[in-house]
Amino acid sequence: MTSDSYLLKLSNVLLLHIISQIDDNEDIICLLLTCKQIYRNSSVRRLITFKGIGLITEKGDISQQFQATATRFNLNTFKDILENSISDQHVIFGEFNNNNNDNYPQWIQQRINIYRDSDKSNITTALVTNYQASSTLQLGSLFNNIDMWPSIETLSIINGTKQQRQEYTFYYNLISPVVDLGSIERLPRLERLSVYGVKEVKLGQHTTLKSLKLHVDPRCTLADLGLTRFVSLTDLSFKNQFVSIIESDLLPISLTSLTLRFSSSNKTPPRDIFHSLVSLVKLKIIFQNTLKEVEEEQEQAFIDLEHIPNLESFKFTDNNFHPSSRKYSFEIRVPPSIKTLIILSDWVCIPLQCVMPLLETLRVYGDILVDGRVSLLSSPSLKKLVIDQCKVIIPANFIPSTVESVRIYSYEKDVDILEQVVFPPSLSHLTVTGYCKSVNLPQSLVKLKVDAHKTSVSLPHCLKKLSYWGIDKSFDLMTFPSNYPPNLETIDLTHIHQNEFVIDNIPPSITNLLMPLAKSSDWLYGGPTIFSITSRLTKTVVSQQQQQWLPPSITHLTCRIWEFPSNYNSPKFVFRLDEVINHTNVRDLSIIITNSANQAPTYQFSIQRLDADNRNVLVLEKQTVTGGIITQRRIIKNNQQQQQDQHTQYYPIYLYLDTYSNSPYDLKWSFTKAKYNNNSEE
Repeated sequence: MTSDSYLLKLSNVLLLHIISQIDDNEDIICLLLTCKQIYRNSSVRRLITFKGIGLITEKGDISQQFQATATRFNLNTFKDILENSISDQHVIFGEFNNNNNDNYPQWIQQRINIYRDSDKSNITTALVTNYQASSTLQLGSLFNNIDMWPSIETLSIINGTKQQRQEYTFYYNLISPVVDLGSIERLPRLERLSVYGVKEVKLGQHTTLKSLKLHVDPRCTLADLGLTRFVSLTDLSFKNQFVSIIESDLLPISLTSLTLRFSSSNKTPPRDIFHSLVSLVKLKIIFQNTLKEVEEEQEQAFIDLEHIPNLESFKFTDNNFHPSSRKYSFEIRVPPSIKTLIILSDWVCIPLQCVMPLLETLRVYGDILVDGRVSLLSSPSLKKLVIDQCKVIIPANFIPSTVESVRIYSYEKDVDILEQVVFPPSLSHLTVTGYCKSVNLPQSLVKLKVDAHKTSVSLPHCLKKLSYWGIDKSFDLMTFPSNYPPNLETIDLTHIHQNEFVIDNIPPSITNLLMPLAKSSDWLYGGPTIFSITSRLTKTVVSQQQQQWLPPSITHLTCRIWEFPSNYNSPKFVFRLDEVINHTNVRDLSIIITNSANQAPTYQFSIQRLDADNRNVLVLEKQTVTGGIITQRRIIKNNQQQQQDQHTQYYPIYLYLDTYSNSPYDLKWSFTKAKYNNNSEE
């Protein structure tokens, strides 16, 4: 019995459930191509969607991946499935929009055109972007006829880029002063609202709104917003700092999640500001530049959370410089219900009477932990411990026996912070970064991240993932020991900032290898930089043209390209794709490009070799479902060369990556350096 026969006996509901559990889009395509009857089942087909393919991201931006999908999607047979994936999303561009919509096919343009002729009643997600009107922007003018959009659940209004909104003068230079959402009740199903990059927002009454995210002029006050009218609001997040005083009666009592930012013009918030928020589960507070007020008031600041009975997660970030005359500047009282506690500050104290019996995750600075300003004595449930900026020696039995994961970050060259510590036998995950001379590893470890110069350290027998970090110009060869752990599956070298090192003797048990690449060569006259996996392999390995350069067990490869300042004049990169195809067994290839702004994309490719000699290869970028079959070009040899070398050799395949492009996922490739090709074959 064929696979079609088995699957056709299943109900449509069960078939859709099976397909929904498939993670990769190429697997969905392969299933439909293999099982023709499912492919022809229109009732099933119209409900199938691609994973991760959306016009609008979770953060409310236009998806760069989708821009590539819409313009380069070649699988026309599956066009309707692509349409299914965005059928409930719509983008409304502003009048000064810089995007060239003509690049999109017609069926995409109608979804981003406010005057689209198709039915709008099924639209659940809408994005309004780049609106800079000279007068107040009314909700009705955004949607032309607002009553034709009854199903909208998520609405994002975004002006300017994230980088622009972070600039000090952004709100002073805005053309559009006000977004008027006074008639917001005309969107009866609206649950999530985000407004970024406006001077002022006027909010009307709404009974079903659950999530509100705002990045507005810092001079806007909570009283102006009138948030208490949102009786169903559970998630409130401010992306900008407040310069006005925040009062306790201005926050909705229905909140379960709250993010607040305080700027240099704030006085310390009232001690009882959170007392009425009895339903709060998650709280995040960021303080920025309050030194002036701290010095003037000369009084201790208190944040009292003891009266919030359901609080489980609290994060406190203090980006200030405090007077050296004080031991701490903030006293924070937390309730016994707390499970996750993150304190990113040197100037915090949690009194000993605040017991934390349910605490599972703790992240704090080393100084306040070791000197007892945050105590571990009342936390018998602690599983994960993160110690940031550790500058002192950690006592021998300091880490509780219940802890399973420890991360320690230390950059003190003159202090061996781990010389006394004894890790508990329950520890399975350990990360140690910085200048630690002594590391005694427990045998229970499953995941380990340490300095690359500690390659001589005896590795635990149960280890499955090993990560190295570090930088040293004298470090040029990484050879793995022959007595490696038998179950070691993953090696991660992507955090090594060293341009010249190579690796050798990779264990045959490895299935997942992550490594940074060094540039192999530059194009003449300031052209793109070429990157190759050979930059991390020994000459002995690379010289073996007829053999694989990596163990055949490695099916997942991640290559990281560090974009250093020298690359800024030419932010284009070229990757030797043919080497991965012809000299490895890799099926999943990721390319991570890291720059100073940390905004570069990550590319994820699937590689399926269709012939025994790799002549035809299907290469798909998984996030965009773009790509196709590449037919490689053989290198023609004379008779004598063919007799000496029976191995088929192919011309290079150059993959072009332009990280600063408006469409970084619009990938191109070529067999030559001089040009690139938009098609799957030449």
